[in-house]
Amino acid sequence: MKKLLAVDLDGTLLNDDHEISEANLAAIRSYQNRGGLVVVVTGRNLRAAQDFANQVSPMLPLVCFNGAYILDPKEERVLNNQFLSTEQVASLIEVARKHHVQYRYYDLETIYAPESMRSLYQKYEGGMGPQMQYFSDEALASHYREAAIQVPKFVLHTDDEDRLNRARQEIEAQAGWAVAQSWTGLIEVMAKDVNKGIALKAVCAHLSISLEETIAVGDQENDCAMIEAAEIGIAVGNAADKLKRVADAVTVRNDESAIAQVINTYCRED
Repeated sequence: MKKLLAVDLDGTLLNDDHEISEANLAAIRSYQNRGGLVVVVTGRNLRAAQDFANQVSPMLPLVCFNGAYILDPKEERVLNNQFLSTEQVASLIEVARKHHVQYRYYDLETIYAPESMRSLYQKYEGGMGPQMQYFSDEALASHYREAAIQVPKFVLHTDDEDRLNRARQEIEAQAGWAVAQSWTGLIEVMAKDVNKGIALKAVCAHLSISLEETIAVGDQENDCAMIEAAEIGIAVGNAADKLKRVADAVTVRNDESAIAQVINTYCRED
């Protein structure tokens, strides 16, 4: 039996109602009772991920922002903490404006977004949702600097795929950061050498577990590095084609309790 199961949240462990199904929870408990470890590896910020991680494995490392921030709650220790520089954030805002795409940026607790996103995000606020702050376009462009916000992740988003691709190409032409897609119509930018694969390796080193003893499950491009790093990489049925191409196998959709299916198939006792 593999010792560690690394799971993405949105589109993977969570169903389309942003909940962990009873079948997933039951399978996870069974796996844990047999000695297995489940680690959450997500693009979310700490606030938006922590409650779900606590349902699954409250004393194991939690990977946020695709690996830019890794917290070990048991030891109350930060294992990784990488931020974009003020100059990098300024450059990304310039690219977003040039290509007429919206943007938002994050810290550990809060998403800082344009006022135009308020109606979209209000339904997710409170409880286990993100903490939001909304600004006019001009205020958003300067708030991170005025408030000395440390930004682990910057997101550009638009329904216009051509504009988003042009923005991505310009960003990727510059060095010093990592770029990945986590959902249709948006790209995420983190500090250089931040990805879920590197994060998985760091967690395994911290827990003294070999990568040969790992399974990883995800659904989007930002999961590719993790899927490739793990001994067994699984794409859920609703995953992006790019992830399915690098995965070792494809399982059922997230709405069909995909994590339970993975555990029942790949995490049986030897």
